[in-house]
Amino acid sequence: MKLGGTSAQHAGCVELVGRVAEPGWVLVHGGGGELDAWSERLGLTPTRVEGLRVTDPETLDVACAVLGGLVTARLVARMRSMGVPALGLTGIDGGLLTAQPLDPQLGAVGEVSEVDDGLLDALAAAGQVPVVASLATTRGGEVLNVNADTAAGAIAAARGGLPILCTDVAGVLHDGALVEAIHVAGALRLPADGAARGGTVP
Repeated sequence: MKLGGTSAQHAGCVELVGRVAEPGWVLVHGGGGELDAWSERLGLTPTRVEGLRVTDPETLDVACAVLGGLVTARLVARMRSMGVPALGLTGIDGGLLTAQPLDPQLGAVGEVSEVDDGLLDALAAAGQVPVVASLATTRGGEVLNVNADTAAGAIAAARGGLPILCTDVAGVLHDGALVEAIHVAGALRLPADGAARGGTVP
């Protein structure tokens, strides 16, 4: 399950996740709103290209601190208070997510190329629910920021499951109307048509 960066701050979304999550589930989170706020406090201007955050070295430091620290800690604490045996990780831990740089203009932003879910299997067997911040490393050890939607999709695919996106928006909108169902070909046309913008593009 993926918990969106903004929805991660909403008690209702976290409560919903807390009611359904159980060992075998993996919760992947973003933290876009929190990361924007901390970047601005530190004098950095958040920039995005087609919904993906431009991650220069300073922004990467903030992303590691905010996503891997603050957001994860708050989510784990709230979930454990609801009786969920949550345990915080990043995609770096245990070699969970290996990525490759996506586009030079985005800086340290990666696309997941490999998922090693041995750690997730061990945690599930131990009755734990991993809460994973969307960070990864290259094979050479470079830390990369990864879009949480695509990280959740990669983990779900590697584990033979389906990603569930828990977000604070109704879904994909086209001309103001909710798209109830969509196939791959139709989804790929939405950015070109202008129907998918910002964080919906990834």
